[in-house]
Amino acid sequence: MSGGTMTDQDLINKDASRKMAATGQPRLARLPELIDSAISILQSEQKDAFQLPKLEGIRDQLREERLHLAVLGQFKRGKSTLLNAILGEALLPSSVLPVTALPTWIRPGEKRVSVSIEKEGGTTTEEMKSGNLTRFLNRYVNESSNPQNVMNVTEIQVFHPSAILKQGVVLIDTPGIGSTFRHNTAATMNFLSQCDAALFVTSADPPLTETEIEFLKSVRNRVPRLFFVLNKSDYLNAEELEEASSFLKKTVRTQAEIDPGPIFQVSAKKGLAARKEHNDEEWEKSGMKELEARILTFLAREKQGALYEALSRRTLDILNNLQMELALSLKTLELPLNDLEHRMALFEEKLEDTKNNRLAVLDRVSGEQKRTLKQVEVEAELLRKEALREIEQLLDSSTRDTGKTEWEQTARKILADFIPGYFESRLGRFSLRFKERMGSALAPLQQETNRLIETIRQNAADIFEIPFHAPESRNAFVAKSKPYWITHKWKQSLSPIPPGALDRVLSAGLQQKRARKRIMEQVEELVRNNVENLRWSIVQSVQTSFRRFGNHMDEVFDVTLHATRGAMEAAMETRNEKGKLSAKEIRRIRRVDEQLRKISTALSKIMETTEP
Repeated sequence: MSGGTMTDQDLINKDASRKMAATGQPRLARLPELIDSAISILQSEQKDAFQLPKLEGIRDQLREERLHLAVLGQFKRGKSTLLNAILGEALLPSSVLPVTALPTWIRPGEKRVSVSIEKEGGTTTEEMKSGNLTRFLNRYVNESSNPQNVMNVTEIQVFHPSAILKQGVVLIDTPGIGSTFRHNTAATMNFLSQCDAALFVTSADPPLTETEIEFLKSVRNRVPRLFFVLNKSDYLNAEELEEASSFLKKTVRTQAEIDPGPIFQVSAKKGLAARKEHNDEEWEKSGMKELEARILTFLAREKQGALYEALSRRTLDILNNLQMELALSLKTLELPLNDLEHRMALFEEKLEDTKNNRLAVLDRVSGEQKRTLKQVEVEAELLRKEALREIEQLLDSSTRDTGKTEWEQTARKILADFIPGYFESRLGRFSLRFKERMGSALAPLQQETNRLIETIRQNAADIFEIPFHAPESRNAFVAKSKPYWITHKWKQSLSPIPPGALDRVLSAGLQQKRARKRIMEQVEELVRNNVENLRWSIVQSVQTSFRRFGNHMDEVFDVTLHATRGAMEAAMETRNEKGKLSAKEIRRIRRVDEQLRKISTALSKIMETTEP
């Protein structure tokens, strides 16, 4: 981007850079500028450079990276009003009825609402860009119009031009606490660990409830950062507000065992009114200005700070690789032909050893995948047995005082309530356990792959006697995926098998025994089906992870090889075409090298200031 009109995203990047400088990280602010300069040089001087797409990829990652901020809160605590205040208009429905068990994603963009619905033959999308968007949203999120999500909604997205969204924040309104669906809490737990932070919204009347405390205990180890918001501050005088804040802080610390940090005292209602009236003074008085500033500070210092740190190292690696490739091109142009051919043959000879080592690593990847999949089968069978045992114990303990004639009906209701939440929580544990297992299995293989890739460049540097810089970034294959919400349709209903003729002549006690036998036979089938559902989900995840690792390894290996060998081959082609050394080509390469060296030097100095 050396010239032309700046896009909205360019302006957003510059604004983010200014915010980083304002929050004590001026060293990070120049990264987008340096990357753009390097891209501009390559686009004008070295369009076929293998490293150009990598730099463009880093630039795109800087643009697209978002802070995924989940917003949690019990029913009627003012969560929707708080979100509307952040947006600056009453867009999200504030209802007296609970919402469905799905989150609403609030992303930057032209104002519109998009709803994905699962139907036979695939997923369809319904969208509204003008008119009463709140009413349109309410149709899908409200329990009165979409009870138990009978519409099969899979995703709800709100796009809005709010300033905070443009600066890199995605808000996620989770149903969280007090949802109609019991298993929704488990689904929320599985989802939260993928987010960067969460706002927990509560209020003083009533004080923090037992339900909220239990919820906080469940999420405390799942969310990297939790901010506490005491809403409806306008209902209290100054003394009452301090007392409520102290009580909230003490309760969270002692009962939920969480250090709450500062409590943000806000009046979302007054904040929304201030935003509508463009009244900065009232916006500040509402407490919303301080909360918004803290979110952006977290984004700049902790989220973007870590991202920029990692991408700075990757950018420096790419610049060093570019300079090495330019040095190889110069050597290829300047060495006597016999000497050059000898060195290129030696490089190819060394390369064969590296290729063999790559095959050995791929064999180990395949072996680890087989072992992991075998463990999935073992743990799925253990879960099946454990689920049967726990469900049987639940039935016995929950129906102990139930009349014999009502026993079967009561048992069916208990199971329908229990099974979805049980398997949703097991899916979360299962997924986390195998995610950690795959990480442990792939970490040493990743290190070995990094060494192999490094060997290609090291050999070329040694053979052609040019400088070599070991990579700054070591985690070539590690990337956090964007959060996603998974909905599972756990099998929970028992078939209503009518009693046989024999039951009608048996005593109530014997009827209950036969009913219990019928129920447990169906429970076994339900457990088997649900465990298979869970097992298949994990198997697909494992296979996808290992396949991506292998594919990415091959891709990086091939690109590195082509870039290194390609630098030599391109220069060799220049010699063959022109029959003599091209002084103009040599001057061009040296000019590009000098320009890139200035950028890498500037980036190195920035990174030096980050060292403790």
